[in-house]
Amino acid sequence: MDKQTYNGWTNYETWLVNLWIDNAEWSQSYWRARATIARDKWSTERLYGEDSYTDAEIKLSEEIKLYHENDKNDLDMPSGSGLWVDMINAALSQVEWREIAKSIIDSLE
Repeated sequence: MDKQTYNGWTNYETWLVNLWIDNAEWSQSYWRARATIARDKWSTERLYGEDSYTDAEIKLSEEIKLYHENDKNDLDMPSGSGLWVDMINAALSQVEWREIAKSIIDSLE
């Protein structure tokens, strides 16, 4: 079965997170600064071909994911499970964090 894409991104969830990162000037500036640090600190060499991710992209993607998981915890929702908690967790589990990190690092060049 072919993977569905959305506006050039792996899926709607990935596109949406990237949209929100890129939509606000403070967010865009923050993540570009973090991407610059990741690029300068970690390798940007693709060891396994063009479709692989660099160390810098992996490290930045982990930071972006953690930020959004912590942001989710700040929502005024009951802890544990429930429809809305499960829906948000399901959506976040679909996000391709490395794709977002790669896009941000690529935009620095």
